[in-house]
Amino acid sequence: MTSQLIAFVQMVIHGACCVLRKQYLIRNRQYAIHYLMPILILAVFATGVQAQEAERPSTLLVVSGVDVRSPPTVSLDIVGISSSGERLEFGPNDLLLRHEGTAVTDFSLSGTRDVGTFTLFLIDIPSGVSGQMDDIEAALTQFASEPTMREQLDAVAIYKVGETNPIGLLEPNRFHNSVINLFFDPPQPIDAPTALIDSSVNLLNNIESLKPSPNMIASVVIFSDGTDVVSSQYLADDIRARGAELGVPVHTVWLQNEALSAAAQQFGRNYLGEVAAGTRGLTTSLDNPAGITAIFDRIASFRSHARLVYTVPEMTGGTFTVEVGLANEPGVIASASGELPANVPQVSLDIPPEAWTLSVPNLDDPVRLRLSASTGWLDGQTRTIVAAQLLANGTIVQDVAPDSLDGFDAEISSFNYGDNTLQLAVLDNQGLRATSPQVTITVREGTLDIPAAIAPQLRRTGLIGTLLIGFLCLLLVLGLGTFAWRQGWLVLRRRERTRYVEPVAQPAAAPAAAPVEDTYQAVAYLEVLAAASATPDYFSLSQYEEKIGRSPAQSNITFPEDVTVSRLHATLLREGSYYRIYDNQSTSGTWVNDQQVPEYGMQLTDGDEIHLGAVHLRFRQ
Repeated sequence: MTSQLIAFVQMVIHGACCVLRKQYLIRNRQYAIHYLMPILILAVFATGVQAQEAERPSTLLVVSGVDVRSPPTVSLDIVGISSSGERLEFGPNDLLLRHEGTAVTDFSLSGTRDVGTFTLFLIDIPSGVSGQMDDIEAALTQFASEPTMREQLDAVAIYKVGETNPIGLLEPNRFHNSVINLFFDPPQPIDAPTALIDSSVNLLNNIESLKPSPNMIASVVIFSDGTDVVSSQYLADDIRARGAELGVPVHTVWLQNEALSAAAQQFGRNYLGEVAAGTRGLTTSLDNPAGITAIFDRIASFRSHARLVYTVPEMTGGTFTVEVGLANEPGVIASASGELPANVPQVSLDIPPEAWTLSVPNLDDPVRLRLSASTGWLDGQTRTIVAAQLLANGTIVQDVAPDSLDGFDAEISSFNYGDNTLQLAVLDNQGLRATSPQVTITVREGTLDIPAAIAPQLRRTGLIGTLLIGFLCLLLVLGLGTFAWRQGWLVLRRRERTRYVEPVAQPAAAPAAAPVEDTYQAVAYLEVLAAASATPDYFSLSQYEEKIGRSPAQSNITFPEDVTVSRLHATLLREGSYYRIYDNQSTSGTWVNDQQVPEYGMQLTDGDEIHLGAVHLRFRQ
């Protein structure tokens, strides 16, 4: 009965707004509340829900990404949101997994992956809240800084409430300065009637198309006094209902409107609280810095998603479906689909489990290993591997000759004490790439002990074998020397004493011609468009491998004064007459034409624009 009464009162208010608007009786928010206040009070007292908290939605589970670049291994990015809106932390026993309807029990959680967040701000600024614009600017500037918003990874968009639809102030953007620059010309208050409910629901309806990346968890933050004047499309509960349906938390920040009565202000504050509670959001007031920080911290907590990894015994090409559920909440299930081409290559490092642990006295010198890999194609056809690279902890260690994959020596200088990962990335003659499943190698400090299965060729021979080979070589040299002496080919002469003779000056000889160096003629360069460090206007690309970063010890193209650039940020590798860029697990990521460079790199073409932190480059070829 109560729900029916609430719906009836909402319809009465909605109709009253439309009638007043049609008769031009609503001139501003103050007059609107004057006419509607009796109806609002009737709604509050009739239902007895003036401050009642809306029912919270249930737990939500999202599969934000499916990665099949290392078949038959599949990686899923997952994130969970509790009924109160907090990020769920998973353990192996908390999840259930099904692949194509078949239960999978052998899976693992392998760290996290930074996906980024998308936050949409909606500002309601009638004339009665104009005095709080400085505080609104301070809150948005706080958001557009570390650690809440990580530049080039997280994205933000800003709108203000309009008469029927939201008005764009800042389109989706990944840069701090874009938010800061918005307030050089602050948004002006709106004296005309505005529609908070219509603007909010229309933004929610379009939020998926606004997201820069479909994998991001989106959030909405509303700054408002909580009252609506001219809603003509939706009812008051539609913000909460639509946010809950989409799984988008709506956080609310209450603004005190001096033009409203105390009862109207309290009504608006209660309404914003119910919207937030019904969408897993948080609510606070603008004069509560701790509440503002709590909202921003909640949003930032969804930047990283858990990575779930499993192997399919008999994987085939085509589309497949995967389902992830919570063990303690059977009704919470998220599904996603992935697609794998039938001709994709497969590669795996052949390292047996007994060789996953080794010890070294120190890590000052590279760790030398003997590795091998197996390759094939999903459809069983035989093709050719044309390039291969070994990766340690996600960083390229060295190129591997395709014809030596059955046994090659590796020197790894990026190992740390503890767990490390090894992978092999390959490229076949179809232009398709594949990366082997990660093999975790545990490195301990102690006496040098490398398992025989991955020991370098010299260590496999052993000390005795090495000495025996050396002794045989010495005998061979002595035998050849003795034979040459007996044949008269080798004459031993006694050194005779000679007296000192003053040297006679000789005419100076013409200087020898400088040796001709076999150098690679630069056909590409990086044009510097913006950088905090003092740099030349461009960097020529003449090496097979060009390393970019802040540390001169690790990079040959350096920006030493720019803290937004990692010590070793990115690597350029020449492939024939082209260059491919890779990110070296940098803090802020590497971006080409506003797209983040994936683990397998991105081929560059003339005119591509590259962002590394605050550094802005243009590739020319």
